[in-house]
Amino acid sequence: MQKMQAEMDESFNEMFRQFGLHPGFDTFTKNPSYSSSSNMQDLRDRYEIRLFLPGAKNSEADVTLENGQTLKVSVTSKTGAGGETNGVAGMTEWGDYEQDVRLPTPGKADKMTVKRAGNELVITIPKA
Repeated sequence: MQKMQAEMDESFNEMFRQFGLHPGFDTFTKNPSYSSSSNMQDLRDRYEIRLFLPGAKNSEADVTLENGQTLKVSVTSKTGAGGETNGVAGMTEWGDYEQDVRLPTPGKADKMTVKRAGNELVITIPKA
């Protein structure tokens, strides 16, 4: 468990280092609707990962498990309507989110489930 916690801590520290160096960091911090929090639990026979993704639909989420251990989640969200209607301009808002999580032990990609619970995406991955 300590090794898993250390790996998770390092993963998040690296993510924050990357955001701090990113040229669009000011925009990201001014628009909190595109931020996220996550929680991973080791439940003996499976992993459960919960990602807080307000406003994102399941159809906008792409969830994959690469090599049985690297969970990749990306979301491209689009809201609003573009174009012009009766002389009034419309607005379209785009948001992108991406996160990689390395599991401590391999999981079964073919048995992975992804569900929506309120504003959270709940990903369940049985252990190999």
